[in-house]
Amino acid sequence: MSILSPWQQNRRLIPRWRTFAETLLDGELASAQKKDEGYKSSSSDFLRRLKNWRLSPDLITAAELVEASIVEGRESEALDAARRLVLTEHNATPAIRRQAASLLKRNGVKLEASNDPCLRFPNGPLRERCKLSINIYDSLAWVDLAFRQTLTGRSSGAMRSMLVALGLSPDNRHVLRSAARLFIHLGDPERAHDILLRSSATKFDPWLLSAEISVSELASRTPKTVKAGLGLLEGGKFNLHQTSELTGALATLEIHGNRKKLRRFFRLSMQAPTGNSLAQGSLGFSNYWN
Repeated sequence: MSILSPWQQNRRLIPRWRTFAETLLDGELASAQKKDEGYKSSSSDFLRRLKNWRLSPDLITAAELVEASIVEGRESEALDAARRLVLTEHNATPAIRRQAASLLKRNGVKLEASNDPCLRFPNGPLRERCKLSINIYDSLAWVDLAFRQTLTGRSSGAMRSMLVALGLSPDNRHVLRSAARLFIHLGDPERAHDILLRSSATKFDPWLLSAEISVSELASRTPKTVKAGLGLLEGGKFNLHQTSELTGALATLEIHGNRKKLRRFFRLSMQAPTGNSLAQGSLGFSNYWN
């Protein structure tokens, strides 16, 4: 086991766990975008989806357009599609409807009424169970149910719900980071680490790479994806917000190592930070900058 400073023992960049809607609003679920060529290629994809929606407005084309508009930052062009998903498409999964509703809310669109049958329940396990009664294969709803169960002290139920979500979506970023956070909360960081290592998505996703590096420290293990994380950063293909937690995690590894690397990684993590990397970077600067 490595010898850690008091600050390092008390603060690591482990994944935050919030509801799907809150995580989406923070931009954590957007596709990692290439800095130079990504906008051109994804813009062509966005225009294709916009064309498909206009030619054949249905559930599939609406959902694809809403998703692309969030990634592209062109949400104003998907308002009609989002309205349809919220008010008309009864077969849309709860996750798709929540994504569309969040888009409308961010753009100041107020709906007169919603036909979501689950709104009659207050936020909590009952609402999440209602969503699952509509679509039992909605892994994101299972994650939200686990979150609500954790808040109400039902740890065993939360673990069962999370295992269902993992079975349905074993490579989904939100599911994996939430599962890791749950098992850390349950005092089992080794299982949290194993979950991240088992996924084939981890070595290609900056959000999962940062989680693996940080969780490995809690599990008193050597991180397995440092080389992959450094290669991803050196490739320069992803925007700074998408890699802010990865650079913060790499900086934390250098607390007892290369001070030059520590400073460089903390600088990068603070350029377009998440709330998590901002807290980590601020502590890093105050404790290790001199």
